[in-house]
Amino acid sequence: MAMIDAKTAQKITAAFANVTEPVTLTVFIKEHECTFCRQTHDLVEELSALSDKLVTERFDLDKDGEVAARYGVERAPAIVVHGQEDRGIRFYGIPAGYEFTNLLESILDFGTARPSPLSAETQQALKAITKPAKIQVFFTPQCPYCHQAVRLAHLFAFASEQITAEAIEASEFPDLVQKFHIQGVPKTVINETVEYVGAVPEKQALEHVLEAVR
Repeated sequence: MAMIDAKTAQKITAAFANVTEPVTLTVFIKEHECTFCRQTHDLVEELSALSDKLVTERFDLDKDGEVAARYGVERAPAIVVHGQEDRGIRFYGIPAGYEFTNLLESILDFGTARPSPLSAETQQALKAITKPAKIQVFFTPQCPYCHQAVRLAHLFAFASEQITAEAIEASEFPDLVQKFHIQGVPKTVINETVEYVGAVPEKQALEHVLEAVR
C-alpha cells in the first residue's frame, strides 16, 4: 500500500518541478528492533520516484557502521538530507504528519535556488559561529507547533557549517525522552546544555543557540 496518496503525489511532483540540483536522501535502517524502519525507507523511495533529481541511499546501521559514523548517525530510522554538501539536516524516526512537510521543505532547500526565509541579521550571526552546535528538536506527528521548531532548526543548520539539526520523533526513542525529561513537545535541546519548550520566534531561538556555543 502506497504511503503517499495519488493527490498528494501530484502536488509534490509539481513542487519538485522546481528542483534543479541533485538531492540525496540517505536512509539508515536496522533489520531488528526498529518499528518504523521499513515505512521510513518506503516513504523515501516513493518520494524519490517523484523527481529524477532525487537519489536514495540505503544503509544498515549495524552493518554499515563506517558510513553511519561519517554522518554522525547513531539511531534508526534516520534520514540525512543533503546535496553536494552535508548541511547537518537529520530526521530520526519517520517524518509523518506535520513533519512530512519539513522533509519536503528540506529537499527544496537543497534542490532550488530560493533564498533563505531567515533574516539577514540571523544569517550573519549563524555564519559567525565557530563552535559546533547540535540542535535536537523532539516532535510528535500530531503536534501542530512542532513543525515550526523543526523547520527553524533545519534552517539554522543550513545557514551554518557548525550546526547540526536533528528532528527526533519522541515516541520512537523513549530512552532520549527519559534522558532529556521530555514532557511536552516541541522541546529543543542544544548541545545537551540549553533546553526550552515550545515554538519560539527566530530571534529567541538564535539567542539560545548563541548561549549554547559561548
